[in-house]
Amino acid sequence: MDADADDYPLEFQEISEEDFAHARDAYARELKDAAPGAPSSPPPLNPEQRAYARERCQAQRILAAGRAAGDSREATLEKLRAASLAQVSLLQGEGGVGKSVWLHALARNMKKYNWGHMAITAWTGVASAPFRAPTLCSLLGIDFARLHQEPHKSEEQMGAIRTEYARYFGEPSDLAVFVIDEASFLEPAALHWVDKLLRWLVGEPDVPFGGVLLILAGDFWQKPPPAALRSPRPSWRSTHPSPAGSRGRSRRPALKRKAWTSSARHAGLFPRDRCAPVETPSSKRSSRTCGPRRRSPPSRATTSGT
Repeated sequence: MDADADDYPLEFQEISEEDFAHARDAYARELKDAAPGAPSSPPPLNPEQRAYARERCQAQRILAAGRAAGDSREATLEKLRAASLAQVSLLQGEGGVGKSVWLHALARNMKKYNWGHMAITAWTGVASAPFRAPTLCSLLGIDFARLHQEPHKSEEQMGAIRTEYARYFGEPSDLAVFVIDEASFLEPAALHWVDKLLRWLVGEPDVPFGGVLLILAGDFWQKPPPAALRSPRPSWRSTHPSPAGSRGRSRRPALKRKAWTSSARHAGLFPRDRCAPVETPSSKRSSRTCGPRRRSPPSRATTSGT
């Protein structure tokens, strides 16, 4: 589904590296000169962030057009697949690389262009608090004690979940994008619950994730899920050996100032890989600000598509 450059939101339109550098410097001056507590314009997105945002815009337009035409969510997903666009994607990178900046930009434009709404949550309260959202378990009513059992909710329970959801984000029927931050804490059983509960939430029990676009954000180069919660599968160390010289200690490779949007092969959870580097405008190509604990990115990054 192609579109002219001018058809995209202004902050997602193509930009040269030189123009981005000027925009980044202008934003830095604005922050420096602003009075304490004064509102500022959002930071400019770099060329790679904009490219990935344009792809997501295409997907959201397809969903919005399907809703306007009265198409079923399954039929809309077929159009999404025909356009070679993924329903599930991963926004990956260590803290401070610009994942939240990108998500807030996407949410702003979804609201502006009436593409439905975005809901952002996380497995932990620490991660969900910056978005003023409840945790994933609280929002969707995931029963932690029954995580490895088949999901089940009565209609009365789902009614309470829909009411709680509407209090934070709006009508479930308008949900277009569901974001789970700190996705590296999840395991397959938790995603199975998310799949089932999103289907019931929007009233589409036979459509994967209820026909909602799912973005899994986080840093898969940090710790794996707690050992007590892991399903039987190869461990992190067996699939990602420690670097030479680490003497068996678990070390955390870094991605420096880049976030990679891709579907994950981590634990075989997700069906599609995609890489698109994302950098914070204030730290583009700035390795000195990373601190002594930052390390080089892995020697290879593979991408593929379905």
